[in-house]
Amino acid sequence: TLLEVPAGKLEPGEEPEIPMPAFSDDARFGTLRLHVEAEEGTFPEGVTMKVTWITDKDVLEAIGGAVNGEVVQIKAVDIAFFNAAGEEIEPAKEIHVSIRDEMIRKAETIEVVHLDDENNASLVEQNNDGTAADEIAFHSDSFSIYGVVYTVEFHYEVNGETYDCSIPGGGFISLSELLTKLGA
Repeated sequence: TLLEVPAGKLEPGEEPEIPMPAFSDDARFGTLRLHVEAEEGTFPEGVTMKVTWITDKDVLEAIGGAVNGEVVQIKAVDIAFFNAAGEEIEPAKEIHVSIRDEMIRKAETIEVVHLDDENNASLVEQNNDGTAADEIAFHSDSFSIYGVVYTVEFHYEVNGETYDCSIPGGGFISLSELLTKLGA
């Protein structure tokens, strides 16, 4: 990025100050909605966000491997930021990320997993204070691939009979199938 600096305004060896305004952006993939917010001083002026939906089986398996228990579904995105010159950059400080999806409301267990550039998967600490029922949130200063991993568990008891099932996102079970299993 070229900055015009009036003559005599900088001392020799002094760098021009680059504007770093607050930044926010959104992306949507089907029912998944991603929102990022960065305070002033986090990104240079002119930054853009690029979000790519992840479908690569090996990447999704690496994300799922970071979570204990049975993985029912993973939704993953690659989040990247670019300066005005088109170069990929990282934030200067943590930014707030929120992800909304109807399945989050229904999930019993939700984990956010970060997959770094060396394919190391790690759980991300969530900060869900004040979030909506269909939303998870976290802070990060390192961006690449993030996955939302969740299960939907149901436990039914009728007349001393029980029925447990896991239903993947977008899946369903019919009432007649449930009644048959319960012997009703």
